[in-house]
Amino acid sequence: MSTFKSKLSDYTSKASEVSQFEVLFPQMKPEKKEKKIELNDNEKVIFDIISKETSMPLGELKTQAGLSGKGWDKGIKGLTKQSLVKVTKTDDNLIVDLV
Repeated sequence: MSTFKSKLSDYTSKASEVSQFEVLFPQMKPEKKEKKIELNDNEKVIFDIISKETSMPLGELKTQAGLSGKGWDKGIKGLTKQSLVKVTKTDDNLIVDLV
């Protein structure tokens, strides 16, 4: 039991030293890495078109992209999954919005 207490004491003193160090030298904290988004070719084609307009009908965007059906589906699903675009349904149309 005494070895457990000594290890616990060592651990708490080390944790205390680390937090004191961060308080005294906040600029020395490790930087948080930004999440980098990578797009495949189909997603890039769609994103380039929608980024110029910010919002457009899905049919028009699909026509301008000129992708195959499967390429279009994978591209638009990938962009929505990464929260870069949002597809909304109006009364008679589907609209793609840049998020």
